Amino acid sequence: MYLTNREKSILDLLLNSQYLFLSLEDLSNELDVSVRTVQRELKNVEVTLERFNLFLERAINKGIRINGEIKEIKNLKNIINNTQNYELTQEDRIIIIFYRLMTNKYPLKSNNLSKELSISNTTLIQDLSYFEEILMDLPIKLIRKRGYGIELMGKERDKRMSFINLLMYRIERSQLYSIEENEFVFFNENDRVLGIMDSELVLSIEKPLKKALENLPFELTDYAKLEILLYLTLSVERINLNNCVKEEPLKEHTLNPEYKTSIAVYEHISQLISKEIPKGEINFFAEYLKGAKRLGKFDINENLDINLIAIELIDMISKQTGYQFKQDKRFMDGLISHLEPLFNRVRNGIFVFNPIKDEIREDYFLLFNTLEGILKYKFPNLIFSEDEIGFLTIHFASAIPTLKKIPKIATLVVCTNGIGASRMLSKRLLDNFPQLSIIEESSIKELSKVNIDDFDIIISTVGIYNANFDYILVNPMIKDEDKLSIERVINNKLLNATKKAKKAIDKEINLLEKVYFVESMNGTVKEILKGFDLKSISCNSLEDILNVIEEDLKDESISEDGTIKRLILEKENNIGSGIPDSELVLLHCRSTHIYKTLFRIYRNDKKIRVKGMDSNLQDVNTFLFLIANENLNKYQLDIISSISISLLEPKNIEIFLSSSKDNINSMLENILNIRYNELLSNIRGELYC
Repeated sequence: MYLTNREKSILDLLLNSQYLFLSLEDLSNELDVSVRTVQRELKNVEVTLERFNLFLERAINKGIRINGEIKEIKNLKNIINNTQNYELTQEDRIIIIFYRLMTNKYPLKSNNLSKELSISNTTLIQDLSYFEEILMDLPIKLIRKRGYGIELMGKERDKRMSFINLLMYRIERSQLYSIEENEFVFFNENDRVLGIMDSELVLSIEKPLKKALENLPFELTDYAKLEILLYLTLSVERINLNNCVKEEPLKEHTLNPEYKTSIAVYEHISQLISKEIPKGEINFFAEYLKGAKRLGKFDINENLDINLIAIELIDMISKQTGYQFKQDKRFMDGLISHLEPLFNRVRNGIFVFNPIKDEIREDYFLLFNTLEGILKYKFPNLIFSEDEIGFLTIHFASAIPTLKKIPKIATLVVCTNGIGASRMLSKRLLDNFPQLSIIEESSIKELSKVNIDDFDIIISTVGIYNANFDYILVNPMIKDEDKLSIERVINNKLLNATKKAKKAIDKEINLLEKVYFVESMNGTVKEILKGFDLKSISCNSLEDILNVIEEDLKDESISEDGTIKRLILEKENNIGSGIPDSELVLLHCRSTHIYKTLFRIYRNDKKIRVKGMDSNLQDVNTFLFLIANENLNKYQLDIISSISISLLEPKNIEIFLSSSKDNINSMLENILNIRYNELLSNIRGELYC
């Protein structure tokens, strides 16, 4: 149950004087407020009393008192005694105002808002001015006209995303995760802000959404799932008001899994609200899914195009900053898992709000500006907001602590997704507290699997509901108050009582596993080298080339008919295949319907136009064809990926474009030999994470 501090104080006074009448003057004197303020608050008090079948009894020249059944009065007393004091902050009131603007058909009146929020008109005016300042960073505007009311102006999709971004930022700072239930607990009756959305509507969407999301080719973070659930709840509210996302031409193929998932979700919503869902809603939600945050389970060969972009970014920034980011495999995986949804958001015009972008730019000025310049140079047709650049900067900044000396106090860092933000937080922690040893960075969802006793300190950017251990809740950028909290805890720790400085995360693999991995690598290398060929062709389009390739493979029993062509065309429609600044194309795919690994090159007698990995059209004539089965182990994938990574070297591109089959074969053997020996060394030692 939500009560303002003032409502709670009034109820306390009335309940403690249960059989006596209290005048409004008595209440105003006790609360040190005006009689008018008491009168205003009493309206909310009466609403609360109605929930317990109680009422305010009024007597002329005496005052007021609570009346009703004794058991209900006792029930109310118990609940109020267990209710936390909670006063809405200005940021909280902004979110409530925003939601009311989104869920009302007509402009809002100031008087109605001030009454609902239990604030004066002067405070409301200050809140609205602050709201306008926030919206300066967002693609919508607040309209305030005397006699007309308050409303929002802008595209429907931008209004929704602006609200969801602000709400999720508020949620990230709330005690929302329950270790006992191992999930986010969104509805907290003591939190008025988090309870503004229709809980029944949320629950009616949650189950079918969870089922539909299982069909996506990637796994979303729990934070992203919650964000999507709240977006859909808001979209239902807006559709019921006939405020729908306008239909725009699809930028991608309608057969992609995101589009199919969107259709499945909105079919359920259509039945739920007995209303046909406009096509624009389905299309936009499909785009939204492609830009959602996902877990960093990186498959290098399934994301070769993003892999190339990531490695190029790393190389360019390493040269300008001196940090060798390639040393950190976890950083590489996290970066690539961030880049794919980032590019999807940018291409589809879906913005994200980064409330700490100014602090990121100030603290990591060189990284931020270097990234900004590289992105503008490499992708002149795409617009990267400062919000997106800020989040990307976090990933690079978070890798820097790996170059520092390991300190002494065992520390666990917890964030909502455990990928980029946690490592940025680690960097700032080590900058301020060199005695810490960041042993592990965890997703909140994985926290139940962690042995808490292994750590001296647990630091989290998300509130943890019903935690049975001590932790420090901090802002990702480490504010001054956060530093004081951490400093107090550190000072209370005895250095001779700290646990191990480094948790062993590597594990020995047995002999049988080693043999299996070596044999699987041997098989993949054999398939690549034995199947390699260079062929000359004459075609007028990419589809013609794929037809020629399928005919070429017809007698080799490599895949089911039509599988390769379909998968490659889907990739072409979605993200392009041309290697930027070259006449080379990388056609690649993996599927359970492909039975072995194959690498070939097809040189066309004329140039044809294809979509590049940077979204620009380019003329090409050489097609690198690389396919493999879906179910390969990490060592096999590393072998295959060495071919795609070789495309970062200009001299290799030139060999692929113009050299003879023998020369290309020699280069291919050299590439595979180097990676093969590196992996053998890993297998002989320990299995790395």
